[in-house]
Amino acid sequence: MAQIKKNQSIWTAHVSSQFSRYWQAIIRNPVYELKVNANAGVFIRDGLALGFSLQGGWTGNYSLVENAQGFKLDTRSQSVSLMPFVRKYWKIAPFIAYAGGGVNLSVTKFSSIQQLNYVFYQDERSTVRQMTPQSQIGILYPITNRLGVEIAAQSALFPVSFNSLQIGLVVLAGAETAVGTTAIPESQYPLAKGRWLMSGTFSSVLKKGYSYDGKTGNDYREPSTFIDIASGVFVRDRLVIGAGLYVGLQGGILEISKASGYASKGNHKPMLAGIRPYVKKYFAPTRLTPYLQGYVSYNRIMAGAPATNTVYGGGNLGLAYLFGKNWLVEGSLLGLSAGYSKMPDIETDIATASARKRFFANLDVGLKPAFTVAYVFH
Repeated sequence: MAQIKKNQSIWTAHVSSQFSRYWQAIIRNPVYELKVNANAGVFIRDGLALGFSLQGGWTGNYSLVENAQGFKLDTRSQSVSLMPFVRKYWKIAPFIAYAGGGVNLSVTKFSSIQQLNYVFYQDERSTVRQMTPQSQIGILYPITNRLGVEIAAQSALFPVSFNSLQIGLVVLAGAETAVGTTAIPESQYPLAKGRWLMSGTFSSVLKKGYSYDGKTGNDYREPSTFIDIASGVFVRDRLVIGAGLYVGLQGGILEISKASGYASKGNHKPMLAGIRPYVKKYFAPTRLTPYLQGYVSYNRIMAGAPATNTVYGGGNLGLAYLFGKNWLVEGSLLGLSAGYSKMPDIETDIATASARKRFFANLDVGLKPAFTVAYVFH
């Protein structure tokens, strides 16, 4: 197995960036976020690798009230962590398993500056440094001799808990020959004109418990359900046109919908409904093929009050892999999206709350994508 021989290497990386701008009456609130993640290792012996994990993050949140008092709030945080590690790899055909560990060194800085009447009256700053031992376990499935799928877990308390559990792609430094790039015979090729595919996601989570602050106690129950079903038809070989429908109930719908917010009335629970038309092109008649997708999306959050409407669009460049005859696994390596959301004016018995709007743009690039599994029907 060339990938875990001495002097070979293995690496992965990911960068995500997001900009949002909220505005409501005289309040302006731009928010910036950047995250970087990289891992690299070199095999010093067959099956034994030394390497490092690097993570960084930056967040900026700026609030401005456009009135005579000139209130401003500038909040920023930066974090960076570096973890040298050692890993032992084993070949368990067709997989590669590993276990290892290291020491995570991290620094986090936070600052919050407030200004009123054009005078700085509050300036908070803090720095936190940590050194934490970490254990790692993972499984690799080589798609080609250059590329593999990785499921990895990391924790300071194995096997009691996990700090993180991730799935992504890794680049393997193996031989030149690549499995999966050979053309599939036309009679067996599933991504052909007239066929159709379907994919879907379902999640349901219930958080239930009891909280006590020393004086009073409260039972809480926080359900969350999300359903996303997408279907498409091959109008030409490797060219799909389709649409997705998605519904969210209660918890987590703001993150799913990318909305600026929502208002509820009485005992009404929030409900999200959306549609996402798309077009997708697969480029090669092989098991492993790049693809390009473009889409637009519209969704609406309803909770008894005037609804919040959100529209956005974007594109993805990624890789798709055919498992067996009909299963298709996809991961986006480069994603761009932008959109607009508006929560309308809300009238109450006391006053009218002004509309809250949001513009956002996202960039996501790297080898830690969200995977989609689809089935191709005849």
